[in-house]
Amino acid sequence: MATASLFDDGTPSSVVAWKQAASKGGLLVRSHITESQFLVLRTLIINSRAHAFNPARYQLTWRLGHARQLLRASTHFAHYVQAIRAGSLDGMGDFGPLRKQQYEILAAGRQSDKLRKCDETPINPSNTSWWRNTKIRLEANFGHLAGVAADSKFVAITDGQMQDKMSMQIKGVVECKSRARRSCGRAVDMQEAAMLVAWIKEFPGPQRRVLVSQDGREIYVTFAVYGEAWKKDYLRDGNLRLDARGFMRINRFGPWVINDADNMEEVAAILLAISL
Repeated sequence: MATASLFDDGTPSSVVAWKQAASKGGLLVRSHITESQFLVLRTLIINSRAHAFNPARYQLTWRLGHARQLLRASTHFAHYVQAIRAGSLDGMGDFGPLRKQQYEILAAGRQSDKLRKCDETPINPSNTSWWRNTKIRLEANFGHLAGVAADSKFVAITDGQMQDKMSMQIKGVVECKSRARRSCGRAVDMQEAAMLVAWIKEFPGPQRRVLVSQDGREIYVTFAVYGEAWKKDYLRDGNLRLDARGFMRINRFGPWVINDADNMEEVAAILLAISL
């Protein structure tokens, strides 16, 4: 079977060629990070609309079907969805606080008075019914580099994470912003990419990582996929040779909007499927 390549005309050999190839392929080169940071992270960011999410691509078909069954059987979740449709803050069980937090976000978005606006506090737990809200500091330590006295490292702090109840292994991390993604500036993609790199560096293992972003009233689900070439060349050996296999691909889907009942039914099923 032929191996598919990210680039039709071979791997780019320069920054200019890389920008041209990435632009042709619809990949983000300039979004939220500088060109030098983007190249150092060796990361491709691919944006897709929510309806383009394909569970089979991430081995989630069965789990997504099971998650939908579980949610359909939940009286509390049905009441939560009805509250969204009615525009009320009413909720039941675990979804009661969730609905009130989301209602606060929606109300704050209509306010110009600083005393009525909200920060990230109500946003952090508002998409996390199956997630821990405790923040974790993830460290990417690259060791000693030539000419540098101390270890070269950076720290990324989560806004919560999904963890296995038995092993406490992280299944997904959360990143929250109080505003819509389009208004957050160029730093947001860099911050999310750095968080994924720090998670992979400190806790190597699975070749797929999940990041959930809530930016104001919008939710995005990101799947980061990488191979041994990227993990070995970049994370372990610091090898910066360009190779079509030597990139991590960040596939971001969304937005799902918290005041749209159909959107929330779908993204809740996806998040539950990831947690199963």
